[in-house]
Amino acid sequence: MKMNFEDCLYYPALRSRAAELAGLKQLDNEVKQEILPIITLGKWPRSEDIQSSLDKSIDAMGDAPFILDLTREATHHNGSSLALQSDSDGFKAWRDFVSQHEQIIPVVQITKSTRLRDLVKQAKEFERSRISLAFRISDFESDTDRVISAMASIDRPENALVIIDMGYIRNAVPMATSAAIRTINNVRDEIPEASICLISTSFPQSVTSFAMNARGTNGTIDILERELYESIGGRGVALYGDHSSIHSVVYPDSGGRYVPRIDLPLDDAWYFERRPDTTSEGYIDAAQAILETHPWVAEQSEWGAQMIRNAAQGNIEGMGSPAKWIAVRVNMHIARQLALAKTLGQAEDDDEEFDADF
Repeated sequence: MKMNFEDCLYYPALRSRAAELAGLKQLDNEVKQEILPIITLGKWPRSEDIQSSLDKSIDAMGDAPFILDLTREATHHNGSSLALQSDSDGFKAWRDFVSQHEQIIPVVQITKSTRLRDLVKQAKEFERSRISLAFRISDFESDTDRVISAMASIDRPENALVIIDMGYIRNAVPMATSAAIRTINNVRDEIPEASICLISTSFPQSVTSFAMNARGTNGTIDILERELYESIGGRGVALYGDHSSIHSVVYPDSGGRYVPRIDLPLDDAWYFERRPDTTSEGYIDAAQAILETHPWVAEQSEWGAQMIRNAAQGNIEGMGSPAKWIAVRVNMHIARQLALAKTLGQAEDDDEEFDADF
């Protein structure tokens, strides 16, 4: 498969968790064809075979292409996924694994112990067999130089996407901006034709500090991903992506009591309604409050919006847990950010046409 990465307006990053893939699966097929998700495989609950995670990812995307990566977090591996990290024979196990489906654009794997010759062989073999491939930089000190070396070794670097993953950026936008610009410049100095995508997240681990009243029943969380993106120069410098309204670190499930909460993605913020001291019926009241404050949700076509409307009418069958409402947030966030990207892209095109008249 050959991709023109510059044609894609939005790169949402997700992990192979049930909630995130459920939100992705429920997107309209037209939306799936216009985005290029970056899915990071990790273990699937109650399964020791990483194939389960890939099967769920394929099920979510249908026949649409996506970028496939492998988790670097030890707690999210199982025996079969750890085997895919082996750098033996240029990561042959990983190369064989992703060869199952043509729609997969593989991320070239890098571990701390990877020898440059195995990294280069992996990249060259992917270019030969897949044409399009991707690299991910998340550890700037150890990844950047090795990614540059591997890209320099392939015949057509323009067929590769470099994903610069800034992780969680809230309270660190200036620092993230400097790190992003430095990394982009390092890559472009050596590989001028490189396509580069910047991804980050500002969705917090806890929303309580963003509440607008003493009971913590509602609030607004500003989205900082686009602020970071614009601070590095926007589309003239890099492509746009984010972590799909997900905090970038997954914490172990404590199994404790939860507070019903519904998050509503906006263009530049997430609005939430939460109901402390309730159980699943709290979702009904939260949904009703969202429709009161944001009546336009009643007209939205996304699956997530329909789930909010159902809950407002008292129907929360199958929607009585936090994971289901994470899926709703992911679904609406991706759809909204794609729509925003298209609007911003059209505005840039209009500006260029206007300027061309003078």
